[in-house]
Amino acid sequence: MASARRSSIANPAIIAIPARNEKDRIATCLLALSQQIRALKPRVLILLMDSGDQTAALARSCAALNGLAAEVVERQFAPAKRSAGHARRLAMALTAERIGPGGVM
Repeated sequence: MASARRSSIANPAIIAIPARNEKDRIATCLLALSQQIRALKPRVLILLMDSGDQTAALARSCAALNGLAAEVVERQFAPAKRSAGHARRLAMALTAERIGPGGVM
């Protein structure tokens, strides 16, 4: 994998959200998340797996509107790896890369 992006914040927190074609639900998800975790100010990593709708654009704009520091990662998977399990594992691996020791996922 690419080199890790480590946070300079002590004990950072990152929330991983794997998604695919969630344009009808991503805004509600991010709004609810922002209301629950305001004091923690975690980062959010949204991994989009083979998403063919407007989920990426909506996730970026909704995260910004709700004060979430979000990174949207878009990936295309081979048919043999196109599963929720694979997307979850990759989302967690990308989060672990970014968070470093002492972080919370």
